[in-house]
Amino acid sequence: LNSMTRDGKTYFYLTDVLGSVVAVTDESGTKVNEYSYSPRGVTRAATSEKIIQPYRFAGGYQDPTGLYHLAARYYDPNIGRFT
Repeated sequence: LNSMTRDGKTYFYLTDVLGSVVAVTDESGTKVNEYSYSPRGVTRAATSEKIIQPYRFAGGYQDPTGLYHLAARYYDPNIGRFT
C-alpha cells in the first residue's frame, strides 16, 4: 500500500512491520486517520475516520462483515483464525 486519491486529494498510508495501516496522512503530512490493533488484528483504537478506507491489519482489505481478505483467504480477527 502506498497512496490513494479521493476527491482530487492524495493520501498516504503509514504502515508497521506487518504491513498494518497505522495511519493515513494528507498531502501536507497531517494524520487524518490513526489505528491500533490487538495481536490478533482486532482494532483497539481508531480516530473517527475523516477518509474512509478499507485497508487495515496486515494490509488486508476489511469487508463490511469485519473479515480481512488476506491473499486467497479470509481472516476473522475475533477468533484469530482463517475462515
